[in-house]
Amino acid sequence: MCRRLPTLVLCSWAPLWGCADPGGEGGGADSGTGGAGPDIVDVQLERSEVVPTVATVRWTTREPSTGAVQFWEQGGDGVRSVASAMASTSHEVVLVGLPEVVDAQARVEATDATGTSRSEVLDFETGALAAAVPRPVLEGDAEGSLGGYTLAPVSALSVVPTRYLTVVDPAGRLVWAWGGEGLETQRGRLTHDGQGVVIMDAEMEGAGMDLVRVDWDGTERWRLPVPRAHHDFDLVDDETFVVLRSDVREAELAGQVVSLAGDAVVELGLDGQERELWNTWDHYTPSETDRIGAPAEGDDVREWSHGNFVELHPDTGQLDFTLRNLSVAGGVEAATGAQRWLLRGGPGTGVPLENPHSAWPTDEGLLVFDQADYEAGGCSRVKRLVGDLPAGQAEEVWSYDGEACFSVFYLGNAQVLAEGRMLVGWGSSGVVDEADLWTGAREWRLRWPAETWVLYVERVDTLGPPAP
Repeated sequence: MCRRLPTLVLCSWAPLWGCADPGGEGGGADSGTGGAGPDIVDVQLERSEVVPTVATVRWTTREPSTGAVQFWEQGGDGVRSVASAMASTSHEVVLVGLPEVVDAQARVEATDATGTSRSEVLDFETGALAAAVPRPVLEGDAEGSLGGYTLAPVSALSVVPTRYLTVVDPAGRLVWAWGGEGLETQRGRLTHDGQGVVIMDAEMEGAGMDLVRVDWDGTERWRLPVPRAHHDFDLVDDETFVVLRSDVREAELAGQVVSLAGDAVVELGLDGQERELWNTWDHYTPSETDRIGAPAEGDDVREWSHGNFVELHPDTGQLDFTLRNLSVAGGVEAATGAQRWLLRGGPGTGVPLENPHSAWPTDEGLLVFDQADYEAGGCSRVKRLVGDLPAGQAEEVWSYDGEACFSVFYLGNAQVLAEGRMLVGWGSSGVVDEADLWTGAREWRLRWPAETWVLYVERVDTLGPPAP
């Protein structure tokens, strides 16, 4: 659950095999505080050369102990510490969550049967992320936000286009960024072990995308090619994923046989196993009245359904998705693929969906991001729908336009937060809002520079592994 947090306080534990960093700045050694608890020996702090807001702290104890690191921005109000449950004499912790170019402090704690000892405080400074990474501007007060961190992939449309997965704190400050000219991403997800992220990256040599595991220190751990996958993905666990995959078949339209790309929702793993959970072709038949895209240059396949969003909700076991070109939103059981509900909008349907780009369940229905008809200058909106979703019925009871007309032609999504809030990414308009889910009152806004798109955004409570 999202909650109000002191600015930038987080500690995360990494096992010995993860997050090693060869560069950075060395810290000093400390012999412990004496008395109860193990002796803490040779404390070292190294800043990552790839992501210089991230630091790794290493230390040893003469006897096996558990450990943790408290760390904070100097002048900050709070401290957070997450301990390791594994007893060892060698320890390593990765610090993530501090903004760039700030003075910070850290202190090691070690615990064994005799008690807890603490090292002296280490002073260090976080480094600056790459100058090419777009920085947002906070409009208003950081206290308006529930807190937590916002995962915001961004695309800078400069002379040499670049994309990055960034992480932003409530004050609008960058705390993490990874990418550059070679990254073609739209989404990043936190790993379940808390050691980093999985990022989608388009394949350069063929149709599809890669899933890329990146640790917090910037180390790329593995890369999984997923042919014909596109737009979005989610994690079942750190080795199992759900993706949208194109399913090309022939169909007759206007007396001609054409190749059309529908969409399948597929679960797949690092081990190569996969299973199909849902398929557009099982539920809809192509029609001349459908909005069908033109084929890409050098290709004869036309885009039919345009799947564009998937979200797995572990608490309910439901997997939601949207198909923009068909104005469809649906939900299935992630474990079995059984359909829970399916809505299709468009003329004559009575369902208020028009180019949906995300769908998120609420206590009484659904929160949908609708791009609307951007080609005609239509204003994109977030809609709250209620009705009998399993029966394919829904009506709009409320909408949010961000107090402006954002005509979003690329991406955009909305997430339900705690305490009756929602997070809204306005895609190609380069704005992210946090607003009241029931009244539309805007509480917090980030705005990126002109010619910057913000892609699929997500709010998370903390960075790093969960507490043991």
